[in-house]
Amino acid sequence: YLQEGWDTLKHKFDSHPKLVKNVTLFNNVEELKKTVARDLVDKEAHPEIERVAYVRQGNELSEEEIKFVQTRKKKARESFAKFIGVDPSEVHEDDVPVIAITGSGGGMRSNIDTFGYVRGMKKAGLWDCVTYFTGVSGACWGIATYYTVSNGSVDATIDQFKSAYTIHPFSPPFILNLAKLENGLELTFGAVERKRLRNCPTNTTDIYGAVLGAYFFRKDGKLDPKDFKLSLQKRLIENGDHPMPIYVAVRHERPWRDVQEAQEIENGLDEDLDNFDDKEHGSKKAWYQWVEFTPFEIGNDEIAAYIPSWAFGRTFDKGQSVDKVPEQNFGLELGYMTNAQSAPTQRYVHLVDRGLPANWIGKEIRQASTKIGERLGAHRVDELESHHPIHTGRDPNPFHLLIGPPYEPGFITADYIRLLDAGMDNNHPWYILTRANRNVDVILTVDGSKETMYDDFFDRMAKQFLSRRGIRFTPLSPSTRPSIPQTLTPELKGKPDAIHEAFKDAYVQVYQCEPVDERGESVIQGRDMRLVYMPNLPCKKYPEFDPINDKICGTSNFVFSENDIDTIVGCAEACWEESLETVRETLRSVWESKKKKRMGGQ
Repeated sequence: YLQEGWDTLKHKFDSHPKLVKNVTLFNNVEELKKTVARDLVDKEAHPEIERVAYVRQGNELSEEEIKFVQTRKKKARESFAKFIGVDPSEVHEDDVPVIAITGSGGGMRSNIDTFGYVRGMKKAGLWDCVTYFTGVSGACWGIATYYTVSNGSVDATIDQFKSAYTIHPFSPPFILNLAKLENGLELTFGAVERKRLRNCPTNTTDIYGAVLGAYFFRKDGKLDPKDFKLSLQKRLIENGDHPMPIYVAVRHERPWRDVQEAQEIENGLDEDLDNFDDKEHGSKKAWYQWVEFTPFEIGNDEIAAYIPSWAFGRTFDKGQSVDKVPEQNFGLELGYMTNAQSAPTQRYVHLVDRGLPANWIGKEIRQASTKIGERLGAHRVDELESHHPIHTGRDPNPFHLLIGPPYEPGFITADYIRLLDAGMDNNHPWYILTRANRNVDVILTVDGSKETMYDDFFDRMAKQFLSRRGIRFTPLSPSTRPSIPQTLTPELKGKPDAIHEAFKDAYVQVYQCEPVDERGESVIQGRDMRLVYMPNLPCKKYPEFDPINDKICGTSNFVFSENDIDTIVGCAEACWEESLETVRETLRSVWESKKKKRMGGQ
């Protein structure tokens, strides 16, 4: 796949003498296959290849995560006391709330504005109290930057944004410049070549992730190999010095595809599927299964199975790796987490529907669509809407044949794990924070979504989450989220006081997390759990700037000036300042609740 592409490009370069100066790129590509083959067995560069990996079954936290949480709480105790305004002697370690910060989908806009909030939290003293840092889609880029090339510094992360985002990652100058970086091709396209050498399918999603890895992690004209291994991010969290990162992707479970794959299973396994009802199983609706990536483990709570992070990319069979290859390139993993282009048809239909005019034309199109759906039938519509026009990335399924026999068609019978952007299911990573035994007390949700100014957006996300976890978000303020303008209107633009008046009640809302069934009860377990929702909105400090609809904030934009980044970060930090006291009051309330419960109160 790669070789054919490079051969085509080389032919074009050879026919244009002005481009011969870039022949180094092609000479390097010619050597790439040899370099990658040597790298596959390099024990010094990849000590993990001497280890056999095993699947850990059960939804208990890993020993490493348990130790991290304990260590982080000890370090956070004094900072937490200072933040809520009490003497440290009053705060027992067990009463320090487990706090998580979440970033949303929303491309580079969300990536950058999340760190405006983080910078504000750092200045306020809250960042040192946070246990988990997670995000969906674009937010993953900023999180990855913090834990790699920026070495755990908020200011360095923002500076990296300024130095890296001056060129488009998929522009010819950037791609050609990769050959000039020391080990540039090896750390990017070498990851794709490694998959090819192992006969693992590759596609455009792999190329997408490979290029983005170099784009985000290059610094001073260099790439550091350690930034391309997720497992090495543990160096920043082992002593409890930083929050633990959790990256997310989803697997699209489509039951009718299980039927097709079950019929293709070889090696005598068909007899173990005799009791499988093709018709009944194939008629089920599709859903998304969340896969979490941490420096410690990668796994899914539905099948309650996890592998060491350094083992992703290996071939597994019945709970054990059957080969020993280097850890998957983190750039490729980031590609899976953020590949919104691999969305199912339903996502594209939704975007088109949002853009339809409110006049008779839009009405006619919607009515025609409804009639077509009625004619096809609900199940056929589900199949069509769940189709992926652009293929997702594929890696060997680490949970292959883990549970059984008999083997239930689905996740464990698939030869490959196909992952994509978790925003396809929910633009907020609440699902993985409510995994059993994680015991998060307060979720601080930063929302940089394009749709955050739509009145029903939060309600739709909350309803979807309720259906999955059995947890309802009940507002603690007198009313639900207030109605706000969907854009910075001409009547508001440039008028600080008018902007503040229009949005003042929308910068922060607090919700009680309440269980509605056994699923929710198993997560909350009687705790006082809260969600604090903070949408990124226009603010009086930047009265000319609309953080959602401004041209530079387009979801597909990758190029920013230093002033652009200062503006986006500054506006987000100003929004945080509007939320600060509400967050402080919420955390103090949860702390008092935990303290009372520990001391035997009701």
